[in-house]
This record gives sequence, C-alpha cells and structure tokens, in this order.
Amino acid sequence: MIRSVYIWICSVLLISACRKDSITNTPDPPPRDVRSTIIYPNQGLVKPMHPAVLFDLNADNRPEIVLYTQLVGDPVLQEDKWQFRLGTNLSTALAVNAQEETPSWNRGDTISVTYPLGSYQWYVASDLVLVQEITPMLPRTIYWTGQWQQPEIKYIGFHWMSDQGRCVGWIAVRTNKTLRQVEVVQAGVFQAGETQTRAGY
Repeated sequence: MIRSVYIWICSVLLISACRKDSITNTPDPPPRDVRSTIIYPNQGLVKPMHPAVLFDLNADNRPEIVLYTQLVGDPVLQEDKWQFRLGTNLSTALAVNAQEETPSWNRGDTISVTYPLGSYQWYVASDLVLVQEITPMLPRTIYWTGQWQQPEIKYIGFHWMSDQGRCVGWIAVRTNKTLRQVEVVQAGVFQAGETQTRAGY
C-alpha cells in the first residue's frame, strides 16, 4: 500500500516536471502621455542688472534652479562679458557635455531619463553659461556667443529628485539679443516613469 502511494506520488511529480506551460512575455505598457504640472518662477526675464529668475519647486524658499546674469571682465582680451547663466542645487541635475553646454529640446521632444545621454552626463549642482554678450574695448563691436542665442522657443530639460521620487522637467526659453534678455516663457515638471516626459507638454 505504502509502496503504491509512493509510486503514484513519484509519477505525478514526474509528469508535472515534464509539463511545459506556455509563457508569454508581455511588454511593459507604454508611458502615458499626460500634461506636466506647470511651475512658475518669481519673474520671467533674465537680463543684466535684473533680479535672478528662481524656481522653488517644492516651495521651501530654497530654489532648485536659478537663471541669472554675471558681468565678467577679461583683462587679457580686454573685453567685458555679460553672461546669462543657469545653475542648479544638489537635488537637481542638468545634462552637461565636455564643453559645459546643456542640450536644447524642441516642443514635443521626449526628455531623456537615461544615464548618460549620448555625449552628455546628468550632473547636479551645475552652473553653465547659456549665452553671453561680449563687448571688446577696441573695436567696440558687440557680439554674442553660446548655443542659446535662438529667438524661437527652445526647452531646457532637467531632473529633480523630489520627496516623492525622481521628476523630469522643462523650461521654455528664448533669447532677444536686441533687448539683451533671455525670456523664461513657461516651465513644467512631472513624475518620471509612467509619463512621457515631453518638452512643452
């Protein structure tokens, strides 16, 4: 009796081990295309001798992103530079390349959440020159340098580590060299992961 029960159990185990269930690997669902939460700075113009544009993303009176100007005198080249700069704190990262530039996205582009991003790496506590107006002493001909000279709207992407997890955001800016200013048009932020992190959305 015991022997027959033992043989029956072994037979069941053997049949179960030989049985193959069909396993289908279902891909992860695509990210949901949702609107970002619009965020507002203290004001919207970056220009010489003007207050900095501050983004306090978690309303703790310690801004995570700052856009500001800085006057730099170069005694060797004998020229003055008004630099339009972008800085972040330790909770916020910018994509930065070896030339200390950050990429520009167009409206609708997906802002990457990968590490690294091509020739760019995501760095916290960054401080970059977006564009600068240069005035030589002689001849006194003003010219501009930097990749953010465009009059049309382009998007700065950033990563922010909030209390709820990593977020991705964008800042829409355009440069008016005639008025000597960078205008912050709009900005948005959304949770990374389930949503499409699209610039301008």
